[in-house]
Amino acid sequence: EGHCTKSPSCDEDPMAPLDRLDSWDSVLTMLQTGPSGCLSISEKDIPRKLGPADRDQLSQALERNRAIRCIHVEDMDSVSARFLAEALVGCQHVYQAKFCGTQADDALAKLLGASLQPVWVNSPSLRCLVIANQRRNLITDRGVSAIARGLEDNESLTTLVLFGTRVGDGAARALASALHHNRTLRVLVLYGKALTGVGISAITDLLKVETLALTELVVGGTEFYDCDVKALAKAVTSFRERPSSPLQKFGLLNAGAGDGIVPSLLDLLGAGLSELTILAGKLSNAGVEHLVTAGRRPTTRSNMLPKVLVLASHSAGDASLEKMETLWQEGKAIKTMELAFEAASTQACQRLAKKYNSASGGSFSSDGRHLVATSNFVDFLEKVLFPRVMFRGCPGLYENGLGST
Repeated sequence: EGHCTKSPSCDEDPMAPLDRLDSWDSVLTMLQTGPSGCLSISEKDIPRKLGPADRDQLSQALERNRAIRCIHVEDMDSVSARFLAEALVGCQHVYQAKFCGTQADDALAKLLGASLQPVWVNSPSLRCLVIANQRRNLITDRGVSAIARGLEDNESLTTLVLFGTRVGDGAARALASALHHNRTLRVLVLYGKALTGVGISAITDLLKVETLALTELVVGGTEFYDCDVKALAKAVTSFRERPSSPLQKFGLLNAGAGDGIVPSLLDLLGAGLSELTILAGKLSNAGVEHLVTAGRRPTTRSNMLPKVLVLASHSAGDASLEKMETLWQEGKAIKTMELAFEAASTQACQRLAKKYNSASGGSFSSDGRHLVATSNFVDFLEKVLFPRVMFRGCPGLYENGLGST
């Protein structure tokens, strides 16, 4: 009974397990005792039926503890996630919100989109918003469109990361339209399993906007093709050629992309980006050889190569590792190279690690450069690449690299 008097949700659900009520009480108590940084909440931490009274308790606790800067909502039902999102409204000190559950849906996205609009008593303070799960969730183009509407006049959000199984062209068009007006967003990550050439075209056109402020753009999906990638790569290159172009990092994630995108990769390699991340699942040894051979030509200025190069392929193997090693040796501008080639042998990956990363007894060579490779393609995607991209712009939520897998 002592637990029941502490949780308003107990009356709504008298059969709620006491350990979950204990967990919720612990969350509220912990907030009052002064932890700082990021608060992570999962389904096991909340009452079985999280309600308005619980939301108000959390909101009050957050107001008392202004050292919390980030809320990380793990897997839970959408209704509970929405109550937690409502608790953030008006909390001016909470800058980051991440919803990584599989049940994140359009209702949650619409609520978050409304909170981005400058119509509240206190202007929106959220700087980083992540709705992403690398396997699946329930957000669709409708939910993303609601977030896009909130972006149009928003002057606080600098990072937006959206991963959605059902996200597609409508989302890309809505975001592109919003960014014609927005001057604040710096990082945009959009990965949609339903994204086709139509959506890629909208993003390509966005890169023609003179006032676009993006410093990083990552685009991913499986339903667009080589011709779409070609147009997007050309747009990125043209955008980089502008005086004082803000774009420094670009990522392209498509498990179905293959050798047909090699000309586009060449454009991107020479675009002067600081970081280039490529997932091309069907890129073969022949494609990598063409890429490296063309990339070594005198017309490719070595100082224009990215400082960080990440390349992942399901089809590339040992021959590709050898070719990329050549690029690494000659392209001194590349400070970090991460390779994930499924068809490569463990021995070949270990050879590179021993040759280049043991001179100083650690992960880096004596000249401060870093080259690592793995043949565990799926593990790399699930534990390194996708989490790293998902948590862009949210320092402290995820810091990892290939060398730690």
